[in-house]
Amino acid sequence: MPLKRSMIVIGSQRKPKVAAVKTVFHQLASELQLPQDDLEFLPLAASSDVSAMPMNLQTLMTGARNRAMNAYRMAHEQNHSPVFAVGLEGGLFSVRPDAPNAEFFLQSWVYVWGNGRGYFGCSAAVPVPERIVSQIRTHGAELGDIIDDYADQTNVRDKGGAFEIFTRGRVVRQKSYEIALICALAPFYNAGMYVNHQDDAMEHD
Repeated sequence: MPLKRSMIVIGSQRKPKVAAVKTVFHQLASELQLPQDDLEFLPLAASSDVSAMPMNLQTLMTGARNRAMNAYRMAHEQNHSPVFAVGLEGGLFSVRPDAPNAEFFLQSWVYVWGNGRGYFGCSAAVPVPERIVSQIRTHGAELGDIIDDYADQTNVRDKGGAFEIFTRGRVVRQKSYEIALICALAPFYNAGMYVNHQDDAMEHD
């Protein structure tokens, strides 16, 4: 049975993030039982409640979840009843952050909340140049500001992002979030794969 409401609340107003959410939900609307022609998106400036420059997976995931849940709460305070709330967070992580010359990667994370359930998804990861990592760790600078200098551009984060600079345009920020969102939504559009078969069997005893 199709869902009655079709509002998607987005915990960000950044252009690549909003565009990624719109693209993916339009692509998956029928599988999510959402009306393709009646999708409504509400981008909100939801706080991540974590560092502005995440440097580990826990912070990335927590930030994504907080943005989704804060956006969900904000939407209800505005008398909306969204079907899904989406939080998106980008930043760095390292498998061995304390090791000499530790290698850090840039990655996008998404958390989706809907129908009382929430799931994470993430993008591919690209190595971050050591000199840029050093600037972030030494001076506490944000990646977006540093990339503006290296790319000789303004507000790269609202365009292709650091992903575009590092990959020479082969991967852009929006695409990284699209991949992360498709993964986070899998338990919703492929629900049969995620059924707890043991519980299901018990219900039919």
